[in-house]
Amino acid sequence: MYSCAAITLLLLTIVITPAQTRAQRTRTAPTNLSASQIAKNILPSVVAVVSEDASGRIVFGSGFFIGQNTIATNYHVIRGARTIVAKLIIQKKWLRIVDVIGFDEDKDLALLTVEAVPIRPLPFSSRKPVIGEDIYVAGNPEGYEGTFSQGIISGFRRGNFIQITAPISHGSSGGPVLNRQGQVIGIVVAADFEGQNLNFAIASSELSMFQRNAMREYGGRALASDVPPVRFNFAGVDRLIKAGQHCEKGNEYYNAGLYSQARDEYRKAIVLFPNYAEAYNGLGNAYADLSDYSKAIDAYTKAITLKPNYSRAYSGLGTVYEDLSKTHEAMGAYQKAVAFDPGDDYSHYRLGELYLIVGSKVLAQQEYAILKGLNSSYADRLRNDINK
Repeated sequence: MYSCAAITLLLLTIVITPAQTRAQRTRTAPTNLSASQIAKNILPSVVAVVSEDASGRIVFGSGFFIGQNTIATNYHVIRGARTIVAKLIIQKKWLRIVDVIGFDEDKDLALLTVEAVPIRPLPFSSRKPVIGEDIYVAGNPEGYEGTFSQGIISGFRRGNFIQITAPISHGSSGGPVLNRQGQVIGIVVAADFEGQNLNFAIASSELSMFQRNAMREYGGRALASDVPPVRFNFAGVDRLIKAGQHCEKGNEYYNAGLYSQARDEYRKAIVLFPNYAEAYNGLGNAYADLSDYSKAIDAYTKAITLKPNYSRAYSGLGTVYEDLSKTHEAMGAYQKAVAFDPGDDYSHYRLGELYLIVGSKVLAQQEYAILKGLNSSYADRLRNDINK
């Protein structure tokens, strides 16, 4: 639904023969790992990044360690922020951001330095990826922390963009894209190509070059002046952390079917951050399952007001309207949901069923065609209803 949320290098110099060097290279060459092995290896180095701007708007993204106490993420996740925090998604630990090392607005890249933590940086691949290669993406889409998904490289685009098929949603921005050896080949970016709704990453070679330049400039800035680097106002960090914790607790209650307790936790989060769209969406879900439809509609509407492209809130609103037998209102909500998230299989399915109710079989068949590529179970159910 959403989230609510040193290393010491020892260099060993060994004198060996050329033959031993070749053997050593053979022994240490990267090997393909299973998806579960890659996830286990890399997720402890992945973080959720949360920022708040002066208006109280909260932005969620992803990031990962690429150096000692150094996190890579997308610039748009921290743009205009007065407060930034990061959360280790496996260790469930919040980290304070000490400074912004640098950013590249055109490439949508940023480097953050955090309080000292013993986290292993993810390794970069030295091999150029190829079309058709299996890849994996880790991040926090729509606030679902620690999501790990698979896809392939489907193309390369100008500007060092890698086009990928792995699903990406809001909150995935800044997450690592990995090859079958668990090495970083790119970083997820919020981008489209000639107006198309496609998924992209910036190549790791671009990120590596940005890191070198940013670290050099950052080091030079620190040495050249007695003025400390610009730091963020952390006055709101505790409120942000507490709000995230209430949302997480609300999630736990909701997933356990304890809707009243979930409702109370989402309310607490909203008290701390009144512009918390994700908390309002969770509140709408809780109210809906408590059959308090009027308040559910109000909560979803508030979430959409704060975040106009919030597909999940539109989908929840559609479900409530269905429960109230308001077919056309439900259709409108589901249409908005799939417009903002074409991969929303549930909303496509419900939209197809509603088209049948109002007699639009052709439109239902269009939804069926879409569902065949998204969810075969939903597609089969809709096809059966179309053929009745």
